[in-house]
Amino acid sequence: MALLKNKPTARKKANFKRGILVNVIKAAESSPKIEVRTHGRVREAKKVLLSARIGGEVIWISPNLREGRFFLKKTNHC
Repeated sequence: MALLKNKPTARKKANFKRGILVNVIKAAESSPKIEVRTHGRVREAKKVLLSARIGGEVIWISPNLREGRFFLKKTNHC
């Protein structure tokens, strides 16, 4: 019975001021330089098969038509 009569009392803490949770600032326009390093495999978007209308020996190919090149429609490639 003596234990029940001598219960501990909770100490009350003084009120405290809460800190700022977020800090809002005005955004400024800028042009940062961003460098992205990556690696991977490059593949063509569309394969095109070129063939001659007549048979014969190919003696010259324009550098503009070599592998890996690209060009716009209706341009001269010779």
